[in-house]
Amino acid sequence: MGRHELESRRFGALEFDESELLHFPGLPGFPEAKRFFVRYHDRDTPFAWLICADTPDLAFVVADPWLFVPHYRPVFESRDWEGLGVSEQSALQILVIAQPDREGVRLNLAAPLLIGLEKRLGRQAILDDKRYPARHQIAWTQIQTESKPHK
Repeated sequence: MGRHELESRRFGALEFDESELLHFPGLPGFPEAKRFFVRYHDRDTPFAWLICADTPDLAFVVADPWLFVPHYRPVFESRDWEGLGVSEQSALQILVIAQPDREGVRLNLAAPLLIGLEKRLGRQAILDDKRYPARHQIAWTQIQTESKPHK
């Protein structure tokens, strides 16, 4: 284990420690993207970057869904979280992919990222729940007044 450096067009030179890596079996549409690390912004924001160590130009904006949708209550099948190194679903960290646009941010509540932090393993779950769309719109004004930043 040690420090690594990679070059990204979006971020320039980035350093990360091997212990920061999250290991995924690939993501839908990105089967070779298996190792990621999280970088939080240096300013107060509820968003972070999930950056691929295998393909440095691949990065996703991610967020804690409960900062924006307090009533978010996804139900996962055991197959979604088994193998992530947790003994129960409540031990997972859950993030959603966010897409900024002119009106605000669209959160993909239909396909959350499940992360077992102890073993640093992750998987994207696909929910079959019509309450949680793939493009849940949050207005910029709501983001600025209702969300609290990651620390």
